[in-house]
Amino acid sequence: SQVKNGDGYTPLGPWIETTLHSPDSVALSVIRNGETVRSSSTSRLPSTLAQVIVYVTSWMSLGPGDVILTGAPETSIAIQPGATVEVAVEGIGSITNDIVREEAVSSSRERPGSGSSRC
Repeated sequence: SQVKNGDGYTPLGPWIETTLHSPDSVALSVIRNGETVRSSSTSRLPSTLAQVIVYVTSWMSLGPGDVILTGAPETSIAIQPGATVEVAVEGIGSITNDIVREEAVSSSRERPGSGSSRC
């Protein structure tokens, strides 16, 4: 299933933080409907962020504003339409999205990525 790719599937913003003081030990939290369902850290990723950058730049160029998505350091969580999901990153902030069915997004006048994520 396409759960990570497509218009509106990867909400980023409202800004991109360019400086993290300790990028290999940043606390991450996922809050579903007001309940913390996952707490982790970038220290649990299989590679350091420096190693990821070296690998990616070995086969493609990166420029200012480019974003590398590392994936989650632990297993995914189940979400259903109607849920509200917040992802919080220590030192950066959080982003909250309401989960809606694709048909609801397609029939609305909202632009993809404007606060609703597809499921």
